[in-house]
Amino acid sequence: MKIYGRITIYGEYLMHDNEQGLIMPSNLYLETTDNKDYKSEYNKELDKVLISLKDKGIIPSHTLKGNLPLGYGLAGSTILGFLHLSHIENIIIKKNIINEIDTKMHGFTPSGLDFESCVHQQWGLFCSKYGWKSQAPSLIDYSIIIFPKEQKMPLNKIQERVLSERRLLVPIQKELNEIVKRHNIVNLELLMEYAKILSSIGVYSEVANEFVDNVLKQGYIAKGIGGLYDKAVIVIHNRNKENNSDIESLELPTLGRVVANLRHM
Repeated sequence: MKIYGRITIYGEYLMHDNEQGLIMPSNLYLETTDNKDYKSEYNKELDKVLISLKDKGIIPSHTLKGNLPLGYGLAGSTILGFLHLSHIENIIIKKNIINEIDTKMHGFTPSGLDFESCVHQQWGLFCSKYGWKSQAPSLIDYSIIIFPKEQKMPLNKIQERVLSERRLLVPIQKELNEIVKRHNIVNLELLMEYAKILSSIGVYSEVANEFVDNVLKQGYIAKGIGGLYDKAVIVIHNRNKENNSDIESLELPTLGRVVANLRHM
C-alpha cells in the first residue's frame, strides 16, 4: 500500500465547520514494504503513531518506507495510521482509531481532512460540514521547504490565532473557492493576500517567518501548510512573473531543506 501526503493550498484551521479549503496531493509518500534492503527517510524512532498503536495492543506487521518527512503537516500521522492498520478492512474502525490518535497528538479534534485526503488521493475542496468535493484545477509549480522545529507553541494556540482573523481570511477563502468551482484555477492574487494575512499574525517559527516574509516581499506566494507552526512551507512559482527563478534564488536559510520541487513545464 502506498499513500501520498496532502498539501493544503489554503484553509488551515477553517475547515472544521463549513468553510471549504483546497487540497492538493503531493509527490511525497509512505508505503508498506517487505523489502529489507531499501533506502528511506522513514524513521521508526519518530513514528509516534506506532507507539500509540502498540499501547493499544496493536502490533503492525509491515515495514514502512518513503520520502515523506514526518511531523511537517503533510498528513503523515494519518498516513501512518492507514498503513499500520492496513490489515483492518472496516473503514469506520480504522477512522476511529486514527482520529483518537490524531486528537491526542495535536491537541484538538481533527476536521477529517487528512483521513479524506488519504482515501481520495487527489485535488479536492474539503470542510467538515460538506465533506470531500473532488476538483481538478490547473496545476501549479511549487516547492516544499522544511525547517528545524522551534517547539515553543502548541498547535491549539496557533488555531486560536487563525480563528481570531476569520473576518479577514474567510471572505478571501470563499472567493478562492468560487473561482476554483467555476473556472478550475487557483487565483494567485487572492492567495497572495491570504498568505500575507497568515504571515502577519504570528503563526510560524522565527526562521520560517523570516523566510516567508522575504519570499512574499520578492513577489512569490509562501505560506505554511497543515498546522502552520513548525510545519512545511509551500512556495508557489508564478509562471507569469518576469525572470521567474528557481527556489535557490530565494535566499533559503542554511537550516532549511527543500523536500519537494515540482515544476510543470
